[in-house]
Amino acid sequence: MEIWERILSKDEINSRFIRATYAVISKGLIPNKTALAESLGVKPAKFSEILNSRMKVGVDMIAIMCDFYKVSPDWILMSRGDNIFRETPLPKVW
Repeated sequence: MEIWERILSKDEINSRFIRATYAVISKGLIPNKTALAESLGVKPAKFSEILNSRMKVGVDMIAIMCDFYKVSPDWILMSRGDNIFRETPLPKVW
């Protein structure tokens, strides 16, 4: 399979971000969408636009979601694996 065949479209990445959002909330990592929006550095109204697929999520919000809430960047960006959350710890940064 060629690399270009594995790359997700912006719509697919947005859809995965939305799934991850609801997984983070249902897992109890944060109480609600408003608190999650604030933790991602975005106003709740803009976050609502993303969740309703009227806007696309930015890479900055994806990075924060992956770092703060242990969402797998491989899953959200490349469709690798079946788990929304990372299974292995992050390596130490030097």
